Formats: sequence, structure tokens, C-alpha cells
Amino acid sequence: MSCLEAPIERLDEARSEYFELLNTFSHSEGLWKPSNDEWSAAEITEHLYWAELGVSNHIWKQFSDMREGVAPAQELTANNGLSFSEIVALHGNCVVDAPRQTLPRLKGPLVFWKSVLGGLRSAYHRLEIEITQDEASCFAFDHVIFGRLDFYQTLDFLSSHITRHKGQVHRLVDKM
Repeated sequence: MSCLEAPIERLDEARSEYFELLNTFSHSEGLWKPSNDEWSAAEITEHLYWAELGVSNHIWKQFSDMREGVAPAQELTANNGLSFSEIVALHGNCVVDAPRQTLPRLKGPLVFWKSVLGGLRSAYHRLEIEITQDEASCFAFDHVIFGRLDFYQTLDFLSSHITRHKGQVHRLVDKM
């Protein structure tokens, strides 16, 4: 078992549960917005895609730079040894506006965004095989609220992010 197998499985499970909910949407329901200030299920899924693409790209850069000696492996500080759940508990139930680069901008059908979001799973396959436990405990991603996260914490952040937006989609269903 690789050191990242468990957090990657949790991410897969969060994504799978999110997709199960989305499978109940028709094409028009996927595009429906309760108001101009709220996102549709397709827009929420597009946001999840851009967020996960950016984070996975960043953790791959960190991993590659560590391996190539471009940047030394960096230890965490405040979050050393903490689970992502413990980090969240330290910060309370914070919500931050989505970063500009993760905002829905291309629009498009829900089925498309489900497909490309699901395709990001392959980004972790090689990382799961190659990374060592020591490397996985090093800095991977700097979150605006939670601070410096290691590879385990970053993958659990992505799971948590999907789960949080699954709740948002449930609220859309309630408004339909």
C-alpha cells in the first residue's frame, strides 16, 4: 500500500458521492440557477474542476521540484502532524470566496464538467506510486486559510472541498 493510498481513496469516494448526486440532474436542471447570485450544478462542478486542477498542478510542481533538487523539501510549521480535520477545527468553519482562477467561466453542460473533473483522478496515479512517506509529509500546497499543507492534508482538503460543495448542490435540489 502506498502512503497516499488512503487520502486518494477518500478523494475518490468524495468525488463518487458527488457524482451520484449529479446523476439525478437532467441537462436543464444542471444549468438551472435559483438566482443570478448563485451557481448552477454545472457551475459548481466547473469550479471544483478548476480548483482541483490548480491544486493538483501545484502539488506536482512541489513534488517534481523536490525530486529534481530545484527546491529543497520544505517542512510544515503550524500544521505538522495534524490531520486536515484537526486543521479545520483550529480555524473554525471558515468560508472564503472562491479564488478568481477557480470561478466558473466557460459554462457548459453538467455532463462535460463531470467528465473532466472525474478525469483528474489520473493525476494522482503516478504520484501515488512514486512519492515516499517522508516526501508526502513535506509542504505541498499553501491554502489561503489553512496555511501550509502537506500532501496528505492537501488531498484531504480536496475531499473536504468536494463534500462542502455537495451540500451546496443538495441545497439547489431543495430549491427546485
